[in-house]
Amino acid sequence: MSRHEIDSDVTSLASSVLPDIDNEAIESNSVPSQPQVPTEGYTMNSSKGSHWCPPHGMGLGSNPGSVLTANEMPDSSFTDYDDENVDYLLADGSDSEEEMEEFKPIPDNDENENLPESEKSQQKRASLPIWLNQNYADTRERLTSEIANNASRRPTCYDRGTFIDGPSAACFVTTKKFQPKPHDFYSPTYFIWLPHLLCSKIPCPACLADSRQAVKGGTQYLNVKGWSKRPRRVVDIEECIFIVGYCYICPNPACGKWYQSWNPEFISALPRSLSIQFTHHLTYRSGLTDRVVALLRSCFQHGMGPGPFSEMIRTHHLRRYEKLHVEYLEAILIRTESAAGHLLSKFDPFGSFDDRNGYAGFTPSPVYFRDFYVRFISSHATEMDQHMAMLSAEVLQIDHSYKVIRHLGKVSGETVFAGGLHTSVNEMGEIRSMVLTPSKSHVQFMPALKAISKSLEMYGHKPISAVMTDMPRIDKPELENTLPSLLTGVVPVPDIATLPKITVPNEWNVTQLSSRYQVNTRLNTIMDSLSENEDFYVAMDMEWSVDLENGIQGRVALISIAFEHEIFLLPLHCYWHDGGLPNVLLTFLRSPQIRKVGIKIGADLKRLFNDCKFKDKDSQPFTGAIELGKISKERNITKNAGVGLADLTSQVLQLFLPKDPSIRVSTAWDNSELSESQKSYAALDAYATWEVFRALSTISIGTAVTRATPIGTPVSLLSSDRSKIVAHGHVMPDQPKKLLGINVTKTRLVVTVTSILVPGHIVSGDLMPSKEDVPFSSFPEPPFNLVCKLKHLQTREESKSAPPLTQSSKPVLQSIIYSSDTTTSVAGPSNANSDDPTADHEHPQWYSDTDLFLESDQDPTSSFADETGIASYSTLLHVLSDSLNARASSSEIKRSGVYGDIWHLMNQFPISMQHGLRRPYARALRDAFFQYDPEDKAAVKLFLAEKGVSWESMVSYHSRWLFQRVKRFVPPPEELFPRVSQVVMGLL
Repeated sequence: MSRHEIDSDVTSLASSVLPDIDNEAIESNSVPSQPQVPTEGYTMNSSKGSHWCPPHGMGLGSNPGSVLTANEMPDSSFTDYDDENVDYLLADGSDSEEEMEEFKPIPDNDENENLPESEKSQQKRASLPIWLNQNYADTRERLTSEIANNASRRPTCYDRGTFIDGPSAACFVTTKKFQPKPHDFYSPTYFIWLPHLLCSKIPCPACLADSRQAVKGGTQYLNVKGWSKRPRRVVDIEECIFIVGYCYICPNPACGKWYQSWNPEFISALPRSLSIQFTHHLTYRSGLTDRVVALLRSCFQHGMGPGPFSEMIRTHHLRRYEKLHVEYLEAILIRTESAAGHLLSKFDPFGSFDDRNGYAGFTPSPVYFRDFYVRFISSHATEMDQHMAMLSAEVLQIDHSYKVIRHLGKVSGETVFAGGLHTSVNEMGEIRSMVLTPSKSHVQFMPALKAISKSLEMYGHKPISAVMTDMPRIDKPELENTLPSLLTGVVPVPDIATLPKITVPNEWNVTQLSSRYQVNTRLNTIMDSLSENEDFYVAMDMEWSVDLENGIQGRVALISIAFEHEIFLLPLHCYWHDGGLPNVLLTFLRSPQIRKVGIKIGADLKRLFNDCKFKDKDSQPFTGAIELGKISKERNITKNAGVGLADLTSQVLQLFLPKDPSIRVSTAWDNSELSESQKSYAALDAYATWEVFRALSTISIGTAVTRATPIGTPVSLLSSDRSKIVAHGHVMPDQPKKLLGINVTKTRLVVTVTSILVPGHIVSGDLMPSKEDVPFSSFPEPPFNLVCKLKHLQTREESKSAPPLTQSSKPVLQSIIYSSDTTTSVAGPSNANSDDPTADHEHPQWYSDTDLFLESDQDPTSSFADETGIASYSTLLHVLSDSLNARASSSEIKRSGVYGDIWHLMNQFPISMQHGLRRPYARALRDAFFQYDPEDKAAVKLFLAEKGVSWESMVSYHSRWLFQRVKRFVPPPEELFPRVSQVVMGLL
């Protein structure tokens, strides 16, 4: 396999790891379609117990000179046609025994008399023609005569320069016969493979492998034993071909092995110029010609699955059978209409396609083609891995894909690789690493990135200078620690937070509890104050050491607890080797009455439980978790329940929570003495958690609205994806059966809208008399009546003031139903599977239909401006402008080695699918992000001018066609900032 051919095969895998890529970005960067990466490895053990692999590409799934081409991996879902029957895609070991045996190692010699009794029965091939043995015997006699009589001492087909010995066309055969027979039309095609006639001596593969010499010294060569007793069948595109070969034996008494001329080890011992002439891919009892394998790879590469491919091959075989059948009938017709027709006897029937006494057609099953292809790719895995290790990677693109894991089996109903397939692609679009990860934790894939760095040094490539990721803020600290080359020449941008920093007020006490006595005393105070029917709320956070160099995480090292005016810091390192955690602390953690509030606190409690070496069956779990992310999502503060504490602090409290990566991710948390910066970091996290919880407790979650909801109940109207409240109102006292011709069905309700929060929200046409989508901006001034869908409504309560900082009036979230375990169930409407990382990839992106111009779209020039938004954004613009102006003179300075990738850029500016300005906003933002290559643009404009088409109309209505032909690039920050600012300010 050549480097170019392996390169194109590995490169074709890149698109499978970028399921969330912007379609327009794909077109502008020529990213290929998405194939699936085979995740099933394959090894084959011969009857002798030795490890088998195709020598020089020979044997199963390959042949000498066979190469892999681009997009070689099968697509994860193939085509829609395949989706009707995916049993052969998702096989779980239920394949028949015969199917599994077909991919056993090819035996050295498959003559029955030389096989163990246990294997003789396995050699029967029920689908072979019954007449084949006689035809093969006649062919051997003819070949023997040709070898003896021809001057070249070779078969006549060799003298013609071909290995194929096929029958003459039926029309030539039948002209010599008065009454033709069916077998005259389907005589078999043979591939004559007699290597000893083409090279003088053939060394014994076994003796070569064991460095065994002949009895008299020197290389041990094989002796010719005679014809194989049966031919090997391989499937071609429209017929089956039978391989005719010889048997060979090693005369060395210490070896004595037999070989068929098609055995992979035998072929590997031949001169390379001769071995590459054997162009068949053999399995245990069958095989495919190289033409079929090439077609198989091409079809799988372009989305055809094994089912349709098997049908296609069978169709070709049936076509040949039917063509020969027609020729036979034509020959009969001619003879019966001739003058001597009355002399003819009864003609034999042609027979069916699979009649073993007749045509005896055969094609493999879809499972065979599927398994063959997987093993074909697996046989080249070492070459592909070696090739990937030798590639450059000055720039890396990393991302998780969740498409592959959907096709992997589950253990006890749980996905093993929930983190997806993490893939790294270099600047040329070539795969550099692929790792199936149990979670999205950095420790799951950072070692693979570190291995890339080592391989670059080994092969003399430049080190990694930039990494592109969809989560630059989260990934940056870990990437810079794992890949130090990212920091080379970097001058970091100073913090320019527009929000004031959060600080722990002076009236709050921060206390480190460093002994069992201190822990028991302080926590006993809390435990003693508990009343029977009242819960106690605390904010909790945990820290532990992380060694990025080795990908190792330590036990939980610190617990931070905040409530009222107290913050307790509990270092745990002294307890792990001294009898375990204090008893009062364990009681505190196990009490469901003590509600522990935090970010991913359920997972933290589970981690701490496991660190204690407890077993679920023997010990009471740590309970009482309240997930702050879920609460914020249910209140429409965030769209993702996995939001971080820093983001929640900024969104809820309008304060900036610093997260120093050198403190957060380090091995220093296990130190016997915590530094002041560590204490401050832990205390600030606990305090921020407490304050965010208090603020969220004042926001009503609302409940689902039904037809039984009392009249006059205040309600909120949500966007179609339930991500944003777009209007307020109340349930109309009268509920008519129709309103302005709109049916008020069981799933609808009439609401009196009293205030509009999002003027650009589009009301669906099925709720309007005109049957057309209409934005709120076109409605009259509130109040007005509107038919709404129940699923878009939730009850609303007036906001409550934050409770005072006393335990007697601690926050109680009335709308939350708590369970006794570590999970939290939130009442009210929510999106099913919204936290599933694989759940949102099937829905269209908000910017996916920018070429559509609909009447319901708002005109930005005639829309009302959001003065509040403009004022807020202007403050941010001022701060950012000052920073950019200060950097203008040093624009060439490298500010970071970790960048947000361009494919996820549009996702950082989301807008509701029902917003009237969605498409205008997407078009404007797209054109602000990307600049056109001047040369490409000039060339395309000239072409369009010749066709009488303007550049502007193509950008507006046929942008995808344009972006496939014109390169685009992102300008530097100094140019990008004013372009994006103009779009955002213009659409506020």
